[in-house]
Amino acid sequence: MSWHAAKSSLRTTLKVKPIRRLLITGVLFSLAAVATAIAVGSHFRERALHESEREHRNVVLLLAEHLAQLLQRLDMAERDIEAWLAAPAHLALDPLAVHRLLQAKSADLAHVSRITLVDANGQLLNSSDEYLSQHRQSGTHAFIEELKRTNSDRLLTSPVTTATGLTIVLARPIRANDGTLLAAILGVLDLDRVQDLTAAVSLKDSGNISIFHTDGSLVARAPPDPQAVGRRYDIGSARAYLTDATPERIFRGLGPVDGKPRIGTLRKVQGFPLFVAASTTTVSVLAAWSSQIRLLALITFAAITVVALVLLFIAREMLSAFAKSERRVAREREKLDLAVNNMSQGLLLYDAQQRLEICNRSYLEMFGLSSDVIKPGCSFREVVRHRHATGSFTGDVEAYCTAIENDLAAGRVARTLVTASNGRTVQMSNKRLANGSWIMTMEDVTELQKSHARIAHLAMHDTLTGLPNRAQFRERLQAGLEAAGHEPLALLFVDLDNFKFINDTYGHVVGDALLCGVAARLAGSVAETDLVARLAGDEFAIVQHKATQSDAEALAERILAALTTPVSCAGHDLDVNASVGIALSDPAIADVETLIRRADLAMYAAKAAGKRGWRVFERDMEDRAQARRNLERDLRRALAESQIEVHYQPIFDIRSRAVAGHEALMRWRHPSRGMISPADFIPMAEETHLIIDLGRFILHEACRQAALRKDDTYIAVNVSPIQLVSGHFALDTAAILASTGLRPDRLALEVTESVLMQDQENVLKTMQELTMLGVNLVLDDFGTGYSSLSYLQRFPFHKIKIDRSFVSTLCVSKGSEQIVTTILALANSLGMTTTAEGVETEAQLAMLAGLGCVEAQGFLLGRPEASMAADGSADASCVA
Repeated sequence: MSWHAAKSSLRTTLKVKPIRRLLITGVLFSLAAVATAIAVGSHFRERALHESEREHRNVVLLLAEHLAQLLQRLDMAERDIEAWLAAPAHLALDPLAVHRLLQAKSADLAHVSRITLVDANGQLLNSSDEYLSQHRQSGTHAFIEELKRTNSDRLLTSPVTTATGLTIVLARPIRANDGTLLAAILGVLDLDRVQDLTAAVSLKDSGNISIFHTDGSLVARAPPDPQAVGRRYDIGSARAYLTDATPERIFRGLGPVDGKPRIGTLRKVQGFPLFVAASTTTVSVLAAWSSQIRLLALITFAAITVVALVLLFIAREMLSAFAKSERRVAREREKLDLAVNNMSQGLLLYDAQQRLEICNRSYLEMFGLSSDVIKPGCSFREVVRHRHATGSFTGDVEAYCTAIENDLAAGRVARTLVTASNGRTVQMSNKRLANGSWIMTMEDVTELQKSHARIAHLAMHDTLTGLPNRAQFRERLQAGLEAAGHEPLALLFVDLDNFKFINDTYGHVVGDALLCGVAARLAGSVAETDLVARLAGDEFAIVQHKATQSDAEALAERILAALTTPVSCAGHDLDVNASVGIALSDPAIADVETLIRRADLAMYAAKAAGKRGWRVFERDMEDRAQARRNLERDLRRALAESQIEVHYQPIFDIRSRAVAGHEALMRWRHPSRGMISPADFIPMAEETHLIIDLGRFILHEACRQAALRKDDTYIAVNVSPIQLVSGHFALDTAAILASTGLRPDRLALEVTESVLMQDQENVLKTMQELTMLGVNLVLDDFGTGYSSLSYLQRFPFHKIKIDRSFVSTLCVSKGSEQIVTTILALANSLGMTTTAEGVETEAQLAMLAGLGCVEAQGFLLGRPEASMAADGSADASCVA
């Protein structure tokens, strides 16, 4: 290819914006890769240098501190010798005593070869390594003269040559009062020993460690260099830079011994004219970095090459793609036409002059139009006129077209519903586009409308029974009340009596089938004008129009009669009962809430009367409800204001007639109504769950009082079923026992048989937790409710209480005697004790003793009192 041809091809390629952007991206990537490689290489270099410096710093720190400790120990030894020699008691000691002192101090210093004593003229007076009988010249005149010239209290020499080799000497002067030098104590360190200390610390690669005197003399070096040790070198500014305030310095430069570029660290030996240098040649430190840089450069070059090749390949593919774009566009047009003509919605596209541009096949088929008339180029009005002519449009063509045009001009989306030729409902939508054209779509919404109708039905009907739901019930009831002045009505609330038991016993499938059966029977009991609705659960409501009280009562009788026959549900024939409450409309009643409340009160009155019956609302029902609400409010206040009291009735051992324990009984002392019986407020407390707070208070107070007694009598506390199924009763009991200090075995919790019918798994779990605490469990009122041997086997009871109904007729009814005998035999066989309650005569007590009953309580033995005797004694007058 010629240069001009290649140049022309390049210009053509660069005219394509994506390719031009691709090439710019490639150049930017290459520049970024080079910049990144340079930055990474610089980072690696600095990291290698810093790692080497950190190693040097650790080495010099270790060696400098070790040298400082060694010299400080030698200095302290010389101080001790000086102090010893200066003592008046030692002035007349003979040389042998001095030798032994020097020898003892030298023996404690591993790196000190000897300690000597010389006079002011350099004569050797004594030494640690030999005993001298006479003085001799020591050859130490140089630093003796320096001690004479200066007033320093110690001097560390640079390396000096002695008979044993190179040494350094730590000299301490002994002066007269006028400062005249009398003698000197010399601690001699052979440089071979210092060399051993230096060799113990090593550096990797070409690193070395040196110890310099501040005058430039090399004291030791590792690796060893005997020719260099003892010589003086130019150490630059190290002598001035390394001070007590600045003990360490990092340097990069030429080494003073070998003259090679080095990286290292200097550190002063604290308190002495020495410093330690650790260094490594720069070439060695950066050897690994050089290899990394070469590898990084290779990787960068390879990455740029790969990216360039990839970009060239992409550019070639893009050029090929541009060449194919026209063919693809043509195919896409064909696909668009295919999609438009096969979509389920009808589609029309008009230009800004209302000329048809696109019309799909679905539109023509939806309205039965001819493609010869409805085709690109015809006007909007021509399309509508053709529809009018073929019968798919009825009405004024001009008015319709004008309305559409006005909506489009105002920017509104015009939607209309029309009926197609096939009878289905079609929604037409017109929307103006940004370029002045507009699009019209037609969608079959027949199924959507049916779905909306189904949703509207579900919104107002119960999904299970198909009856109107609460929303429709309230709406219809309100409408009936608004017309009640001309059309009286009755509201009936129907609540199934035993539905929860059936639902729990047979399951929700059977329960749902029962509700559907009841709904059918209710619907069959009313007139066509009446409304039957399901409010929630097993609650139904009936709005009876044009009804008097007798009409409503007759309907209630029909409902109860209809429910008399068992309902067949999933293979089970179930008996179902109901309670019905009736409320009649009144001109004074303007809101549904009042009528609903009255029907609800009447229904609860029917349940209270024994269920399976009906009651008509009466004014006193509202009064009783208000009284109950007042009682609940007062009970909440009683808890807060400590109006609840605990009374204690003693329980006696029948054989010994001694007090075995007490039963805690709840009493409410109302500030205005006086003492209120538990029978009047306990049921209400259980319904409102106030019994949980009441029970916790009674349990705590009873345990606190029982803990004050000095004997082992127990305290019995009644427990409500609501407390046992609350989920945290065992934890509350443990906390109360801990806070009051009462032993768990002195607490007996009394449970009635009714609690065993509720949520047995959770009740059993709670009772097992209480047994693990050590608390005793008592089955109260045994034989009066749902007595079953399975309860005694499954639940961990310790005692059975015989109900007072059997005790009261014990002496007059053979049946009661047989029942008590059976209960006692059963308890004995299960290893349980027994307590008889309600003992009021000596005859009853005697018969119970004869039958083998263990404990008894009642008015004969003792009445409830506000406190227990702290010493555990029994009132003799209470025991006949």
